[in-house]
Amino acid sequence: MSFFIEFIYEDNLIFERISKLINYVKKKKDLNKLDCDDPTILDFYNKDELNYFWWPTEQEIKDFWEFYYSTPEESRYLHLIDKPWDFESVIDAITTGEYEIIGCEIGENGIGRLCFEPWSYPYGGIEPLEQLIKPFNIKIIRVYK
Repeated sequence: MSFFIEFIYEDNLIFERISKLINYVKKKKDLNKLDCDDPTILDFYNKDELNYFWWPTEQEIKDFWEFYYSTPEESRYLHLIDKPWDFESVIDAITTGEYEIIGCEIGENGIGRLCFEPWSYPYGGIEPLEQLIKPFNIKIIRVYK
């Protein structure tokens, strides 16, 4: 049995778009050519969906890391709670994640699955895969890892 992220989607068009995105990312990851500078990945999202991600300016990145490193180590995670993932970090984390993306499956009653197979443990976690599909206004209901 594969590991998976199970989610509820609004309609079949949304699932189709997610599936196409996942198939594209899988293909690029399998070829070791997944890159956050690939403009094709952005084409899978509409403008509102892209706004889900943080698109920091150079100054915002500089300020973020200055604050992060000036914060005591034990409370740094509090600084991260309110920050959405930036798109580059999502793609980079998927690129380096030690797992194979299998693809998406349609379940019953508007439930979909994003399936993956870890190569090792730890494998880098599933949050980047979740962040990749959350902009589609889906609700993650179960994770099997």
